[in-house]
Amino acid sequence: MNFINYLSASKIALRNLFSRPITVIFPAEHVPTHDGYRGYPELNPSLCKLCKKCERVCPTESISIIQVDNENYNFNIDLGKCCYCGECEGECNYGSIVLSDKWMTSEMVKEKLIRTHSVVKLRRNK
Repeated sequence: MNFINYLSASKIALRNLFSRPITVIFPAEHVPTHDGYRGYPELNPSLCKLCKKCERVCPTESISIIQVDNENYNFNIDLGKCCYCGECEGECNYGSIVLSDKWMTSEMVKEKLIRTHSVVKLRRNK
């Protein structure tokens, strides 16, 4: 019985020795993402109206909008906390947040995972 297992394993090893590899050399090569893949959220600051719906709906509290002065705000997305659920994209009525197809977020320092965008709140003309 032991000899049969050895022959079976040898057959598989020889077949794999002469076949193409199914893996890629990462990070030099990438496997393409499929349609509908949810990567990390990206913000278009020019479309953001600072309604803060995305901040309220985020289940991991990875989005924070902080007022700098009367007109300027910092829009922070913490990719270390984000679970890529898409709730922020679904809640945004202005299309300022979209989930990209990008997924590589590894960093050596945790603070580098926080993406900060400057958003200017436009004054309403009366």
